[in-house]
Amino acid sequence: MTYVSDTLQILKSSQLSVNDSEHNYRIMKITTVSISYSRKFNLGNFESIDLGCSLWAQVDEEEEADRVAEFLYLQAKASVKNAAIPVLKASEYQINKVNSQRKCSDKFVENDWEDF
Repeated sequence: MTYVSDTLQILKSSQLSVNDSEHNYRIMKITTVSISYSRKFNLGNFESIDLGCSLWAQVDEEEEADRVAEFLYLQAKASVKNAAIPVLKASEYQINKVNSQRKCSDKFVENDWEDF
């Protein structure tokens, strides 16, 4: 899984320690996971909006921290997407951008069918 412009932050805290005769070792155990996800959307006319979401979770003994982080990442991304949709639908710049992309993709498909 790649995180392009996303910030993934895992907080670690030590809980266990192991002692031997010469050294005192600490084993790090992840107990808390924090995810921050943000996106910046261009609204045109030199305006933009930055939407973000931060989530925290405690990691239980039987859970894997990577799985918890992945779940939080997907939840944060979905939350930002849901918050962005009404704003982008109200933005004339974004509407024009989507319409022009659709026109370009339609032309591309039509040209492909003519050459086929």
